[in-house]
Amino acid sequence: MKKRRGAYLITFSALTLLSCSNVASNKIRVILVEGNGYKALNSSLLIDKGKDATFVLRLGEGTKILNCSYEDYSLERNENTTSLTLHKVKYPTRVSLEADSFFISYHGPDGKETNVPVGGHHLRENSWKATKTFKKDGYIQVGWNTKEDMSGASIPFGGRIPFEVTSLYPEFEKESNLSYFSYIKENNAISLTNYSGSEEKIVIPSYIENLPVKKIKEGTFSGSAAKAITLPVELERVDRNSLPAVSDITIFDNLIEILDASFVSTVNLKHGRINAVKSPCFSGTFWDQFSDRIDYLEKHKDKKKIVLVSGSSGRYGYDSKMIKDAYPEYEVINLGVFAYISIYQQLELLKNYLLPGDIVIHAPEFDAVNWQFGGEKAICPRFFNCLEGDFGAFEKLDLSRFTSVFSSFTTFQIEKGKMHPRDYSLEARWFDDDLNHYDYPTYNEYGDFTLVRPNNPEDAWIYQSLCDYTENAIKDEDFANINNIYKDIESMGVKVLFSYAPKNLRCLTEESTPERRKLLESRIEEKIKVPVISKMEDYIYKGYYFYKIDNHLSDEGVKIRMSHFMEDIKPYIG
Repeated sequence: MKKRRGAYLITFSALTLLSCSNVASNKIRVILVEGNGYKALNSSLLIDKGKDATFVLRLGEGTKILNCSYEDYSLERNENTTSLTLHKVKYPTRVSLEADSFFISYHGPDGKETNVPVGGHHLRENSWKATKTFKKDGYIQVGWNTKEDMSGASIPFGGRIPFEVTSLYPEFEKESNLSYFSYIKENNAISLTNYSGSEEKIVIPSYIENLPVKKIKEGTFSGSAAKAITLPVELERVDRNSLPAVSDITIFDNLIEILDASFVSTVNLKHGRINAVKSPCFSGTFWDQFSDRIDYLEKHKDKKKIVLVSGSSGRYGYDSKMIKDAYPEYEVINLGVFAYISIYQQLELLKNYLLPGDIVIHAPEFDAVNWQFGGEKAICPRFFNCLEGDFGAFEKLDLSRFTSVFSSFTTFQIEKGKMHPRDYSLEARWFDDDLNHYDYPTYNEYGDFTLVRPNNPEDAWIYQSLCDYTENAIKDEDFANINNIYKDIESMGVKVLFSYAPKNLRCLTEESTPERRKLLESRIEEKIKVPVISKMEDYIYKGYYFYKIDNHLSDEGVKIRMSHFMEDIKPYIG
């Protein structure tokens, strides 16, 4: 996504004072010489020989460091600065860094371009929202394309830009003939009442008589056999039984009300695009971290992967670097988000990134069985919270496999309307779940929540409803649902493994005795049709080892969990 503009060389001179009477022989002073495109916040360091030297830099807009002449170095991007660390500096060394400035170029139909510095806030940049569009008479812009001839990747407004893409071009659709529409004027806007055309693809004009089209009334398209429809930018409401039974729909998030019942039928509906006009409201929240995980999947889509699937206990409960260090041939992705979103939706999206030989490890939370075992086929409004950071991910879903798609989108829009707008540049990795800001990353690259988490002061029930861990906790239909999902993933040549989410012993129901828990475990081992790699009791801990919620592990709790988990996966990962 990054475009080089005027490459330049930044030189950091490591000027080591070879002899100085007031400096001990085991000390080295390293000085950073100022250069173009950056500012060094600490320009002089006195270090022990053989130790690391870390410099804090503030880079110019769009600047990225490409290479370092000192071989053993690392870069870490902080919220507003970048840290350069030279590892184990033993000898006088002169270090130079090669850097470049990067931009995204937006090309207009008139041949002019606008260059926007890459912010580097996420692995992939968000494209412009539909507040910045190019105009073409008789057409509506519906997003961006990575190729001028429209043969490249198509991206919605606000969607994340593919890696290595440096230029975007407006993607237009020709508006349907105005004579096909009947309408009335209401509240200084247009409401459509009828459509008489026979097009396979309907593109509703955004403006009629210089007024915005803001409503589609019941029955407007009920006689149409169109296969695709693009709704106008300013549209706010769609009545029931007003849209044709299309297979493909494009909307803009000015739309406040659209229901599944707004379509004559949704039986054909397979693909949808959501174009962002409004500013995001979930940026920087834990929901937004999901889009960053999709970025990580995109980055490593051609590599072998271990994907950890769970609710929020996954975010709080894994040390993915430990897994990566043990199995370096695999990339590790922690997809733990929130237990009360159907795992079905997440795994359907995940399938776009899985390859034969990949491994999916599912650790469901038993206080949310219907969601965690895939029984809920309706798209949850909260799932749109996860997608808001990159509505492009919505396009990877086969909508025919879900219910309540647009009714849930409407609920999401209503809730979003109560929130303050934020910005795509905000990152979840600088906040906790309550949006408290920190000066160190609260997530690592794998998706683990890395906030420092002390033990709970008491061995006690903390915060959650009591959880049933008896043989009745999971119904036959729950097992059938999740087994069908596992079977679908295994058909791709992917290995699926079942483990347990951590749980506070003190939040279990009174009936969940050791004997009843053993019955539940036996039932799971009998009913689950993929390898059950763990023992339940290895994941039930005293209340000390949790943080604020009864399945969110403290730092010490993670260590206990990982001591079991690493042993559990050994027989299954070659």
